[in-house]
Amino acid sequence: GGLAARGLRHWKGLQQTLPQLRMRVLPQLVFMLHQVFYASAKWIASFGSQKDMESSAKMFDECSALTELLDHDEYKLAVAFSLQDAKHLKDLVLKTAVPS
Repeated sequence: GGLAARGLRHWKGLQQTLPQLRMRVLPQLVFMLHQVFYASAKWIASFGSQKDMESSAKMFDECSALTELLDHDEYKLAVAFSLQDAKHLKDLVLKTAVPS
């Protein structure tokens, strides 16, 4: 029993389902995160504070890390395009929000 044992069982189960999870859920998740980032970046460029901008940039980096988990080329390709957009937006937001 115990929490640690349950956690370990859960983790082992997760490891077994991860390949299927990767194929089905991750691409949608990554895409969704990028959509959210894209929207928040636009909002921040208009109204946001330094703190908003930083958390958005952090989210962008997390999205980028998530894309590394995808093994399928077509997913990588699709995500690469949205990453390019997001990267461009991130640079734009950084330029807008940080006084030189």
